[in-house]
Amino acid sequence: MLPEIVARFTSLPVHPIADGTPVEVDSVYLLPSDAVLGIKDRTLYFHPQVHATRERRPIDVFFGALSADIGELAAGVVLSGADSDGTLGIKAIKERGGLTLAQVPDSFGPHHADMPDSAIATGLVDFAIPVEQMAARLADFARGVYALDGIAEDHEKSISQAQVDEAREAIYTILRNQVGHDFSGYETKTFLRRIQRRMQILQMKAPEVPQRCSTA
Repeated sequence: MLPEIVARFTSLPVHPIADGTPVEVDSVYLLPSDAVLGIKDRTLYFHPQVHATRERRPIDVFFGALSADIGELAAGVVLSGADSDGTLGIKAIKERGGLTLAQVPDSFGPHHADMPDSAIATGLVDFAIPVEQMAARLADFARGVYALDGIAEDHEKSISQAQVDEAREAIYTILRNQVGHDFSGYETKTFLRRIQRRMQILQMKAPEVPQRCSTA
């Protein structure tokens, strides 16, 4: 009955997952009970739990597969739950530059705080916030994914390529001075995606160049 129940709260189509289901935008997918989910090439796969060797961390398994499949485009959300499932998955998503969120208490929960508390304790959760605030954060994440590509449809809100290049060189200098590592050899798009993620977390609209580095 879960698809029917969830459908009452969203206008998006709600799909029970079948093995080999391709992921489509603006869709909700529900895992069958007692199954372990994976994803590869934007396609969902699952296998039944083997009770003799039961896999007790299905969220860790899926987050790990998701981060391997789409890297920095992945976002992981840990909600109410009674164990530490999701903690290792959060680490996997962060290692590949994705976004991580976990639920903190408000007037509605979480009723079981073990899972979000365990994830938050890693120090790798970008936003520890009430669940009501998560949709806005995820929407900002989706809108900002390509903001640093230098492609602008709205001139007034655009980030010029010159701004991006100037900020990137300044950030290279800061990192080289502070941690002794030269990131200028990294793939530019990968580096910019990581900067974009930090901008989202810090709620920065443009990659401003610090004055102390403007002539470095």
